[in-house]
Amino acid sequence: MSLPRLSQGIDAAGIKRFPTIGQVFNSLKHKKQRLSELDHEHVVLSMACGAVEKHGTKSDDTEGLLCMPIKDIADNLTVRAGEDLAPVTPLAIKQMVAADPWVRSAVCTEQGHMQVRQGVREELDAHYNKRKQAMFAKYLPVFDSVRNTPLGASKANEQQLQNEIRQLVVEREPCKENQETVDKIVKTVGLVGRRVMEGARVNAELFGSRRYNLATNTSDVDIMLSVRVPSQDAEVNHAKFFSRFAKRLRNTPGFRVQAMITHARVPIVKFQFRSRRGGCFQGDISLNSSMGLSKSRMIETYVNMDGRVKDVMSVVRAWAEARNITCSHCLNSYALSMMILAFLIGRRVVPPLQLTKTHQFTRSGWRRLEEIQHNPDLIRDLYDNTISGGRGAVINCIETGEPLPDWRVDGTRAYFMGTQTSQQWVSPNKHSSATLVYEFFRYYGFDFDPMQHAVSVRLGSPEIPRMSLYELQAPEPSMYITLPTQWRQDLRLLAIEDPFEVEHNCARLAPAEWTEGFLWEMRRAAWALLPGRGVGLQRLLAPPSVNVFRDASVWASAYHRLFPVIQNLLGEQVFSKSELAVPGRVIDLEEHENSDK
Repeated sequence: MSLPRLSQGIDAAGIKRFPTIGQVFNSLKHKKQRLSELDHEHVVLSMACGAVEKHGTKSDDTEGLLCMPIKDIADNLTVRAGEDLAPVTPLAIKQMVAADPWVRSAVCTEQGHMQVRQGVREELDAHYNKRKQAMFAKYLPVFDSVRNTPLGASKANEQQLQNEIRQLVVEREPCKENQETVDKIVKTVGLVGRRVMEGARVNAELFGSRRYNLATNTSDVDIMLSVRVPSQDAEVNHAKFFSRFAKRLRNTPGFRVQAMITHARVPIVKFQFRSRRGGCFQGDISLNSSMGLSKSRMIETYVNMDGRVKDVMSVVRAWAEARNITCSHCLNSYALSMMILAFLIGRRVVPPLQLTKTHQFTRSGWRRLEEIQHNPDLIRDLYDNTISGGRGAVINCIETGEPLPDWRVDGTRAYFMGTQTSQQWVSPNKHSSATLVYEFFRYYGFDFDPMQHAVSVRLGSPEIPRMSLYELQAPEPSMYITLPTQWRQDLRLLAIEDPFEVEHNCARLAPAEWTEGFLWEMRRAAWALLPGRGVGLQRLLAPPSVNVFRDASVWASAYHRLFPVIQNLLGEQVFSKSELAVPGRVIDLEEHENSDK
């Protein structure tokens, strides 16, 4: 299965996937050989055209063309052959001409003769130089100048961006009619569920983006159906309930059941709802998805703690949609939210809700958090001892030192500080939403090292050493890869810890080459927000340029960080960094993006 596109421009340009690491190696490994072959063709045909121009005769039937027997040309070249040019046969000359459409149109090799026009040799030289130049990679810019550049020198630029962010947040909110329809859907699903089985206790609740107030008018409606059936045979009764529920939902006005997934860990009914006013809603109904609801409640708490959390999440989600980045096959919006929250906790905009029970978070609490983040033994103490089958050590609040409640969902620790306490939070970070958005893109684009670090909301940092998260299935790539043939299967360049199911890597489906394109998009986003790149958010949210993806034959120079690992595995020096970087050209992104407007 080919990789999902990172940007719509790739598909429009006819490029079906990013170059894999193996493709990069193969293309560079054989580049020298192909260049040598091209040089040979160039020299032979150039000398052949020169021989015709010097010794040929004017053709009788075609005005202005010079003509010479191909056998005589081959003999002339053979006499001049030396160390750099092997003997050439008439057949070889004809094959070289036939292989290139432009040469075939400029040089005629019929009836044993070669016919050329005066001056074609200079055109031929230019043509082959262009072909050789096209073989070298064209690189996307790395934006090194952005790495140490602040958002703006004046408050006016920052304020303009801040105003546009607030406008964007308001524009993305669902309209009143949309919200009322969603409320009706949830209420109807609950009523249908309560009519299915006598004695069953049923409750319907929203989760996902609709729950934590980051949805748009087109967002899916995700509903968790909490069901308690008579206890004599709960497993059988749950299966019966779900089957009967789907059947009843099909007969409910406005609803259409599109799929029923019963064998998953969490059974799901996929549905479509059409309102009387013509609105169409897609959604999922999951059975007893308590963990999904807990995750949504925690994100909801973070969003409600500080208005800047919603601002940053809204802009980043809008950017991901505009650039067509998030998808279920590589990186979904939940994983992107984890990256945002880990960054904001690291900037002290919000505290780590899973490690505290008080809104009064002092400097000593932040220092304690930093100590934990840099100490593998302290990190280990915060996780359940699943290997020995124990319930896990008591976890204390990093601010007060008091034990935290041991809430459990499906046997997994799921505590986080509640909404009532968190609403009293006052952040020590006073930066504007505009600055935080810019710093988010700049951090992940330039400072984040996916080879060494994992993103952890639970520990409040995107810089947790991978080796410290012993339960997360994403160790350092240098230790994970064992054979070059297993790159596609084993290498995970992006590690995002699920805050509750800590063994799950939310980015486990993102291949290494997709991740490189993703991090390049982060760098481009930071570049686009700088003054002079456009009008506020306009450049950030611009659709991807077809020309850039068409012309970038090898993705960003971030591949460099993989070289030592892969070369060590291969046990040979296939190529050097300098060979990849030179003589490739860097694409002028300003020129390409403007050319598509």
